Amino acid sequence: MDAIDPTPMLAPSSQLRGPGSVVPIIHDGEHWLLVRGDDGVARMVINRCPHRQMPLAEEPCSMGAELRCPWHFWTFELDGSLREAVTIDGPVAHPDRYALATREVAEHNGAIWAV
Repeated sequence: MDAIDPTPMLAPSSQLRGPGSVVPIIHDGEHWLLVRGDDGVARMVINRCPHRQMPLAEEPCSMGAELRCPWHFWTFELDGSLREAVTIDGPVAHPDRYALATREVAEHNGAIWAV
């Protein structure tokens, strides 16, 4: 009987062309974004804004220097940390509480792998 590889390939590296490139995927039943950071590193962040659970991207695309929720425009760094969020009461207090969840990935042999 063949062993099953517990670290699945998530996407070819070529799909994340440059900083700000995102690829929506489903992994372990959750919706995630593979993101190429400004530093060239591939990352995986949850594909939903913590405010109203809106998907950040539904198609592979380039989002530029930030991830932005299309609903209320909460803005995240490419590493998932909250850059800017405003509510009816003003700026969000404790922005570290609203960072996007992340999962570790590794890039090897032209592919991005779950770790």
